[in-house]
Amino acid sequence: ATGDPAMREKSLECLEEEVSRCSRLGVAFYNFHPGSALGGVTHEKGLELVSEGLNQVISKVENVVILIENMCGGGSKVGCQLEDLRTIVDKVVNKDR
Repeated sequence: ATGDPAMREKSLECLEEEVSRCSRLGVAFYNFHPGSALGGVTHEKGLELVSEGLNQVISKVENVVILIENMCGGGSKVGCQLEDLRTIVDKVVNKDR
């Protein structure tokens, strides 16, 4: 959910690598926390960035369902409210994944 380009790129690379590893190992589900809206982005923009990242990874890696785990509230974290999770899922193109 960060707006820092370098941190975002590294985070997306790690997410794609881990989901790819799951696919290669036959692991059907991958669970993650959406993170925090850092780097000067608003909470709403952070939610949008999470959705964009999920769409990017889902388009590259097959056979793994990505689960979004809610987070404890506080600070700039996204995914603390069920509404946050709904907003993220609404913007994911492939709802089956």
